[in-house]
Amino acid sequence: TELLGIFRHEQPDVVVTYDPGYASRHPDHQRAYEATAAAFATYVEIGARRAKLYGTRTHSPRKLAAMHDWLTAQGEPSPYGGAFDEHDPSTTRIEVADHLATAHRALRQHASQVDADDPWFFAVPAASLRVVYPYDDLVLLAATVGTAEPVLRPETDLFLGLRR
Repeated sequence: TELLGIFRHEQPDVVVTYDPGYASRHPDHQRAYEATAAAFATYVEIGARRAKLYGTRTHSPRKLAAMHDWLTAQGEPSPYGGAFDEHDPSTTRIEVADHLATAHRALRQHASQVDADDPWFFAVPAASLRVVYPYDDLVLLAATVGTAEPVLRPETDLFLGLRR
């Protein structure tokens, strides 16, 4: 109910949480998704006219494949071999190249969760990732507005369909 109160006060057009499939291996991420999805559903029921709910896919199959290909082309070992498949449910790709170094620095500070030398998170340097895969991938989970056809052309703007 606290989260719903925040939604009612802030009236967000876009809410981003964890993708439920991606979060399923992390109980804390799963609970965050469940709380956010429930609050969003109620927010929509009580009259939010224009809103979208996205799930973030930190390591989408497309991103893992791009990083794997880059590492193997550099002659480096890849922790991603066999970790991705052809199916990628991502509907939205946001360009984040200018923020990758900041994200890497922040993640390195999360020492209780991620080892600073963990190849899964840091095998591809942020500077290289700007070229290899400069995107964040998301899944559109719910929307009260029409959106672009994500299968043929992924959304590149979280606010698509929301501008008045």
